[in-house]
Order: sequence, then structure tokens, then C-alpha cells
Amino acid sequence: MAKRIFNLGLRKFVVESDSNSDVLDYIEKRIIQLNNKYSYLSSIDERFLAIICEVLEEEYSNKLVIEKLLEKLKNYTFGGNVIEDRTI
Repeated sequence: MAKRIFNLGLRKFVVESDSNSDVLDYIEKRIIQLNNKYSYLSSIDERFLAIICEVLEEEYSNKLVIEKLLEKLKNYTFGGNVIEDRTI
């Protein structure tokens, strides 16, 4: 298990992950970027909320892209055969 301490303002957060350290490296990089982006917010709570909202907006956007790609795949034919829908 990988463990990392992230700083957000004067607060420290301990994050543990079963993923490899590359995931925690990415998380750390994004937290630094977003913390700097929203540094004008005086309250850490406001900054944290802004960061969470931005991450969720990105997630929603990515979800829409994936849904469109899945829809295209459902209608895609390969060698004259329609790809079978095996979604759960």
C-alpha cells in the first residue's frame, strides 16, 4: 500500500492507495495545480470545494465522451460482423 501526505493550505491530508505510486504522483501533481489555481480563495474549505467541483466537472465531461464512444462502438461493424453488446 502506498501512502502520501498532501498539503492543502495549512492542512495535511494522508492518502493511502492500493494503486501504484504513479497514481499518487498524479494526484499530488493535480492537487498542487488546483491548489495554486484557487489560491485566491481565502478559506481552505472554499478552496477544497472548488477543487472537488472542478474534478467532478472533468469526470462528468469524460463520462459523456465515454458514453459517445460506447454508442459508436455499438454501431461499429468489423469485417461485416456487428460487434456484440456485452455491457452489464
